[in-house]
Parts: sequence; C-alpha cells; structure tokens
Amino acid sequence: MWACGLTVLGPGVLTASKINQRAGENDAVMGEEVDRLFHLAVDLPASQRRAFVEAHAGGNAALIDEVLELIRHDQQTLFFDQVVEVAADDLADVNSDLSGKRLGPYRLLEPIAHGGMGHVYLAERADDQYQKRVAIKVTRGALGDDALAEAFLTERQIQANLEHVGIARLLDGGMSEKGLPYLVMEYVEGEPIDRFCDGRSLSITQRLKLFLKVCDAVEYAHQQLVVHCDLKMSNILVSATGEAKLVDFGISRLSGRPASTDQALEPRARRLTLRYSSPEQIAGARLTTATDIYSLGVVLYELLISARPYAVNVTGTAAYEQALAAAHYEPVLESPTLAKLPRLRRSELDAILRIAVAKKPEHRYRSVADFADDIRALISGNPVLAHAGSRIYRARKFVTRNAASTGLVLAIVTVIVGSSVVTAHQNNVIRKERDTARLQQQRAEAVTTFITDMFASLDPGQAQGREITVEMAMAKASEKLRASVGVDALDPYVRGSIEQ
Repeated sequence: MWACGLTVLGPGVLTASKINQRAGENDAVMGEEVDRLFHLAVDLPASQRRAFVEAHAGGNAALIDEVLELIRHDQQTLFFDQVVEVAADDLADVNSDLSGKRLGPYRLLEPIAHGGMGHVYLAERADDQYQKRVAIKVTRGALGDDALAEAFLTERQIQANLEHVGIARLLDGGMSEKGLPYLVMEYVEGEPIDRFCDGRSLSITQRLKLFLKVCDAVEYAHQQLVVHCDLKMSNILVSATGEAKLVDFGISRLSGRPASTDQALEPRARRLTLRYSSPEQIAGARLTTATDIYSLGVVLYELLISARPYAVNVTGTAAYEQALAAAHYEPVLESPTLAKLPRLRRSELDAILRIAVAKKPEHRYRSVADFADDIRALISGNPVLAHAGSRIYRARKFVTRNAASTGLVLAIVTVIVGSSVVTAHQNNVIRKERDTARLQQQRAEAVTTFITDMFASLDPGQAQGREITVEMAMAKASEKLRASVGVDALDPYVRGSIEQ
C-alpha cells in the first residue's frame, strides 16, 4: 500500500508531515557539518585532507563522501578559473611585446625569436646582483595543456643535462606569477648558419669544416640519448668568431622513451618544420637519431647549393608527406654552384648527401659520427665510404692526396728510366762497334792468310815442277781459307780488301 504523502491516523504514529519536518532538520544539521569540515579541510595539503575528514566525521560515510566531493569540486573550479584567466591573457597578448616586464630576477628587453611553444626574449638581470644578458623562453598556453607542459618540462631537463661547447646552456628556470614556466638560457650572439656562410662568402671547404662543428654537438647530444628533432638553419647559430651552437630543444626527445609517450604529445606538442623534418617524423613514427641525421643532411645540402634535396613546395603535413614520398632526390653533380669542383669530388659529395637524406632511416648513416667521418675524408682527400670503393678509385684518391710526393717519385722514375734508355742505347752502340771491329779484325786476318797462302802456292819450290796459274793459286788458298776460318775468298769484304 502506497503511504507516501498520506496522513496515517492513530496514537503514537508519525504523520508524513512530521517525518518531512524531522528530515529537514537533519539535513540542516548535515549541511552545517559538511560546511564546517569542508572549510577546515580545504586549506590543508591535498595529502592530508581525506584523513582529516575521516577523523572528524564520526564514522558517518555519507558525511565523508559529501565533504570530499565538495573539495574536489572546489579544486576543479579553481583550476578552471586559472585556465580561463591564462587563456584570456594569451589571447590578448599573443601578438604583444612583453619587453620591459619582469620574470623573477630578469627583465625582458626585446624579442629575438618566436617558436611553436613560445617566444624568446633577450633579457638581463634586474636585481642588481650582477650584470648578465640571457635568453629567456616564455611558454604560452602551457597551463591547462598537459602535453605542452610535459614537453616544456622535458626540454628543461634535457638541456640541464647537456654540457657541450656547441650547445646553448640552461642557466635557470622558473614560473611566472600566473604559473607559466620559463627557461633562462645562455644568450648566443650570432646568426643562422646559412646567413653566416653566405654573408662571408665561405668556400665549400670552409662550409664543410663549420658543419663538422655542428655534427660534433649533435653527436654529443645523441650520446646523452637526446634527439633534437628540430635541426634547421635558425636553430644553429654561429658567433662572429665562427663558433656554432645548437639552440631550441623544445621538441627534442629522449631516444629511450616509449612510443606511447611520443604519441601522447601529438599533435599539439609536436611542432614540425616540414622542410627539415624526416619522413618518419612527419608520419608520426618513432623517432631515433636517424631523424637528426636526415635534418643535418638537408642543412648541409642547402649550405652547399642553396636548394632542397627534394623539390617539394606544398604546405600542410598530409600533403607534404604524400609529395615527399613521390619526390626524387636532386643530384648535386649538375649544380652550377659546384661546377668548379673536380667531378670526382662532386661525385663524393653527392654520395654523402644521398645517404644522409635517404627516405628510409635504415638507409642513412648509422650515426652522426659516420656522417662526419665521410666529410673529413672528403676534405683530407681520403676515400669516402659512401662512394664506390674500387681499386682505381682508391688509387686516384692516393695520387690526389699525395700529389707532391707522387710527382717527385714520378720525376725520379722518369730520370731513372731515361738514364736506363740512354745507357742501353750507348751499350748497344758500343756492342755493335765492338762486334764490327772484331769482324773487321777476323776478315783482315783472313785476307792476310789468303794472300800468304796464294803466294805460297806460286812458289816454284812448292809447285814441284808443275805449272801453277793465278786461278789455281786463288782456288787453293780460298779452299784453305774456308776450312780454317769459314770465309770464302769471294766474300765481298775479302774481295774488296784484295782488290785494294
């Protein structure tokens, strides 16, 4: 039987109106207790609130739940108000100049760079403790964006761990009055590497040597398991003395991070410069040191010939990814900029760049160190591993590398060979002269023997009464001559000698 809203008569029995009245009184008491515990607990540290409420709620589970729920609602409302305030400030100040404002002990002087995660200002100490100019990176919109806030904190920790002459150092960090984080960096007074090279008309070799300094810094970062992920001209600054420094590790990654961490930062915290981004980076795949090798390859390609290795001129991540997949590498052999270089050297440069900007990570150099080693080999004239290593190629490199000593050796060999030829010719002449003299002597002896024998045949004592004619004497002498020395009396030389 439904009794709700009915009046039940009888002694000692509560009517519905009395029940509702008593419930209202209990609710009022409950509400007062909830308010009392809430105001006592809300100012306590978050870790102590639950224990406090449970200790003072007298075991009333409903009271405990009500107070804790009210505390959670209050914190969410407070956080939402902060986010709205910061968002409103961001919208109002997105294009404003913050010069003159203070962040902690520093005063912002002027903007020097703008990035996807924030703005960079030239700043100075404003507390008169000491004088020093720094670069301060202010991150806008990090509050309320967990991915962006995590990326900023990662950048801060990464740069705190990097100590290298070729990397801008982290000096300090803090939070603004509104809770926005900022980084205080070493101020690098320089210009992007391409402008530095072009402004001073550096030669190919000079550009390669400067680029090697960049490779050393990147290789150091990789040894610390850090992938920069945003290597481009504007993030490689060169001082007036020619020292290169890497800046802006805003989207850098620790190469050992699980893939899920990188995915959590997509797409808001992932800031890409498509022109220098590797195919796997554009596709959102897992990043490795090969990503930086690709970007370095693009930087070097542009430093040498002021063009891109892949002629892709579309905007938008999806369109660029598709166009890059279909694009073909542009060889540097036919580049007018490198026309004055020997063809072999242009071929070596082309081989190096082809490997550095290969579309698949596994086809690139295994490390930045290997990339740099090939560049050093190119400069010094040693064989380049990226180039086909035939014996003829290595021999040509040896001759080119040792031109002076090779020329001297060739000169000595030429002298020796020439001397040998002259000596051999002289020996041959002497030998012929000696042989001629010996032959002349033999023939002279033969003539003398022939004449002697011929006149002996005409001696009456030897004729023994027979009549000896000249023809008989010559025949007999000739026979004897042939038997003794093998020369016939009719030999032209002997005949000539006899006739003389």
